[in-house]
Amino acid sequence: MELGFSDKKGDFNYLVKGNFTFARNVINRIDEEGKRYDWQRRTGKRIGQHFGLTDNGLYAREDFELTSNGDLVLEGGFPVLRKELPIPSYGVVYPGDIKYKDLNGDGLVDSYDEGAIGMGTVPEFIYGITLGGGWKGLDINMLIQGGGNADMYFREDAAWEFSQLGKVMRHHLGRYNPDDPSTWANATYPRLHPSENTNNHRKSSYWLYSRNYVRLKNVEIGYNLPKAMLSRVKINGVRFFANGNNLLTWDKMLGWDPESNSEIGSAYPQLRTWNLGVKVTL
Repeated sequence: MELGFSDKKGDFNYLVKGNFTFARNVINRIDEEGKRYDWQRRTGKRIGQHFGLTDNGLYAREDFELTSNGDLVLEGGFPVLRKELPIPSYGVVYPGDIKYKDLNGDGLVDSYDEGAIGMGTVPEFIYGITLGGGWKGLDINMLIQGGGNADMYFREDAAWEFSQLGKVMRHHLGRYNPDDPSTWANATYPRLHPSENTNNHRKSSYWLYSRNYVRLKNVEIGYNLPKAMLSRVKINGVRFFANGNNLLTWDKMLGWDPESNSEIGSAYPQLRTWNLGVKVTL
């Protein structure tokens, strides 16, 4: 869909133009051999649909057996989950690790509990808005674009701590800290690990981030010298201008480009550029 209008009143003129595209592509038929449960099936799901475990927040101390003093009960040096909770099959867990839903109710969290999570990788709608205006010799034009109804899965260097024995990032500051009770109820990131963690570092809804974004793609400001000033030098027009590309982006993508498809943040980002110039028409 495309819509636009423009008008001119005296020395002032303006232009507004927009386009909007919506599309949802689903899988009509695919081999579903080996899929035991409905939530594992791809038929009827979006193209690019994410599949993985469904997170249920982070384990709290109350999810484990505690002594009368409130300390964790240990067996073989490891904490003991309460009996009513499903047993994770991806290694020993502690308070602050990711807790997953047992979708089939068999008391065990495993590959049979992996199903459709979030939305697909492909945005279901994209849009663009062009705005322009002029007053006497001054003009301004801008392009705003965006997309939505999509999720991105981030892993390794793009999201996880100490990935490849490397860096930590700003969002890791919200970690669950076993030594700081103030973080236990409102942690936005699991407890940190010095290397890969088999329970936390696997595909799940915990690592899905909304791909919705709005980007100020381009802005240009120009000024045309008055014709009367140019008539003496036999020049038809002189326009000074300044423009910029990829100036601002509003999103929730951990600082990665919302138009990139890299799960590990390896794609080269779009550049922010500035230009100054003059256009002379003889």
